[in-house]
Amino acid sequence: MADCLREWLAAEACGAPHFVESPAEIVRRLRLRRALRHLSLADAASVREASALLGVGIRKMRELAAHATPQALIESHAPDNPDPSCQCPVGEAIALLEDMVESLDGVRDAA
Repeated sequence: MADCLREWLAAEACGAPHFVESPAEIVRRLRLRRALRHLSLADAASVREASALLGVGIRKMRELAAHATPQALIESHAPDNPDPSCQCPVGEAIALLEDMVESLDGVRDAA
């Protein structure tokens, strides 16, 4: 981690832009993970939500859920990415996060 920070500071000192994973992509992945974790074949709403977020039909979602545990679905369709696509400038990412936080002002259950 120290090497990473050194490289980041050196790049910043030279004026090179620093890129991070898009906050929107992180939110998309986390919403899909939550939907898959709470997926229940007995709950039509959870199947609809998961299928919409995953981009598959309801029949396909039911097939996937019938043959895999929620954890297996998460690992195959919404895993934590150890090497995310870092294409969002850090300043833009910070502004997006601030907008997201501001839009949730007063919301008690933002998850």
